[in-house]
Amino acid sequence: MGTAERWGANAREMLRLAAAKLWTVPVSETRAALSHIHHDATGRHASYGNLAESAAQKTPPNDILLKPKSEWSIVGKPQQRLDTPSKVDGVSNIWGPTFSSMDC
Repeated sequence: MGTAERWGANAREMLRLAAAKLWTVPVSETRAALSHIHHDATGRHASYGNLAESAAQKTPPNDILLKPKSEWSIVGKPQQRLDTPSKVDGVSNIWGPTFSSMDC
């Protein structure tokens, strides 16, 4: 596995550690899905954003479990670029406030 996969797996595990500590449950009872950490037994869940500060204080685990590629939901999958239409039709001001087509 590449470095990016390890970074992602480390981040996921650190977020799971933060949630487990917050909820006082074993890490093994938590799972990551759709940008949230879930504890199915109690129905609790927290977003990655809400757990990020606490997770950043954790030490990355040495024995991370990497997902097999068959379970990847984002990496290696086509993603819709929601910003492209506004860049193409001129609605988006991607050049900043001082550029206009009249400046050319």
